[in-house]
Amino acid sequence: MTKIADCDFLIIKKPTNYELHAEEVNELIKKGGFGAWFYESLKEAHTQQQQTLDTLLSTMDKRGLHYNLVGRFESWPRLDDYDYVLTVGGDGSVLSASQQILTQKPKLVGIKSSDSSEGFLCGVDRVEIESFFDSLESDKVKFSSILRLQVEVTRVSDGSFFTTPPALNEFLYSSIFPAGTSRYAINFNNNIEVQKSSGVWVSTAIGSTGSIYASGAKVISPTLNQALFLVREPYCKGNIYKLIKKQFDPSTNSLQIENHLRSAILSIDGTNSTVHLEYADRLIFKPASHINLLISSKRKNFSG
Repeated sequence: MTKIADCDFLIIKKPTNYELHAEEVNELIKKGGFGAWFYESLKEAHTQQQQTLDTLLSTMDKRGLHYNLVGRFESWPRLDDYDYVLTVGGDGSVLSASQQILTQKPKLVGIKSSDSSEGFLCGVDRVEIESFFDSLESDKVKFSSILRLQVEVTRVSDGSFFTTPPALNEFLYSSIFPAGTSRYAINFNNNIEVQKSSGVWVSTAIGSTGSIYASGAKVISPTLNQALFLVREPYCKGNIYKLIKKQFDPSTNSLQIENHLRSAILSIDGTNSTVHLEYADRLIFKPASHINLLISSKRKNFSG
């Protein structure tokens, strides 16, 4: 067992909405755009985040731990050079970090920094920091190896291709316009169906509590090596689509989408990354490297 005193930690903190928008919000309140409560809620979340960060840094300093601190939107060092990556924020910070972890070396820990954060992917609450490091020092923290997904995008127009960053949560294929109809062919295990809908969700097991769940998919255990797809608001006039939703093993099953729109996007973990798609571009969904994640009790216990 490696002592945590010999480990390297990277701390990633998000800027709060108060830091980003307080001045603008204040001006809009004066013009009647927001209630004063909105400004106060931003300020409270900011205060809690700062207290969380202060507690984290003082706890690590007291224990003599080696760490670097960077902002979420700053230039980051190579995450795979660290033993632990700690994010201070909410689920978005965890997702951003996951996309830049390409090996199983660093263990990823999300620290929920304020009560306003959802924190489904955050394994440590802001009031649990001391106890977390107590458990870490005594080797009682159990990390889970979590399957992620990636997409191989082929530009059919010129034959080029590239692979997206790994998604911890989900992908959404859709029209670039929120109210637009998505037109595509979906191919699951060589069964092809031409569809129109509002788009297609493709989720990991741990992401099954997210947007795909809100669209009607079931929640599955976060540690399963499984994926799910779900067609969002299918247009079935005169037809009943057969390829609507499915739970599957991405290592043994094939899922592809062929884009039939001039303007489409593939969103990766919400707004963390976006690929703009061209007409006839082909998407092939594949398993990506696992990541060692501390799963929150909230996610473990959520069953829908």
